[in-house]
Amino acid sequence: MLQTNIKAGPITNLTDARYFAAREVTWLGFECSEGMSNYLPPAQILAIRDWVSGVQIVGSFGLEHPEYICRTVEFLRLDAVQLSMVTPPETLSALPTELPVIQEIVIEISTSPTILQQQLAQCSERVQWFLLDFTKNNITWKRLKNSILHQEHLRDICQSYPILMQIDLDVAYIKDMLKMLPKAGWCVKGGVEEKTGYKSFEEMDEILEILEAPEQF
Repeated sequence: MLQTNIKAGPITNLTDARYFAAREVTWLGFECSEGMSNYLPPAQILAIRDWVSGVQIVGSFGLEHPEYICRTVEFLRLDAVQLSMVTPPETLSALPTELPVIQEIVIEISTSPTILQQQLAQCSERVQWFLLDFTKNNITWKRLKNSILHQEHLRDICQSYPILMQIDLDVAYIKDMLKMLPKAGWCVKGGVEEKTGYKSFEEMDEILEILEAPEQF
């Protein structure tokens, strides 16, 4: 059993969905914003959703109107929504307070701890988890050692806020990441099937096995 919160996605096929559900991740994420890469039509998401159990289903949105988001939440029986960095603050305010929200924050190499703390504080009362995305600007764990927002700052932030880390989970560094950020959750990626119903999960197995037993290191 995984000892930390894991969000897997974006899910684009049943093979990934069933694999991650069997590994007991916390969330399966689906892209619900039409026009984005990895977008799946609602009917396809619903079909995959009905094949899995024991996981929470999250839909990602960008510039969609709050009413559209709420209709999609109802149709897909979503457990939570993830809002993009470009989602207007008014959208967050307009969503039902009982709907759990994961808020994406894209990290840049120039992002300072002060700026990030301000972003987190602005909506901390409404957001259940903040997803810090380092991948969109190719910021690796190694690069963080020489950035303004270095690893010690992240450790302090993860102790104050519920953080999901979307960063390249290089097996060479993942143990160091977990030692430094024991309270963080982590994001893992689905992928394209090699052929329908088949793909290799060897690398992902290794990552999840480390996450299953962090006390060993």
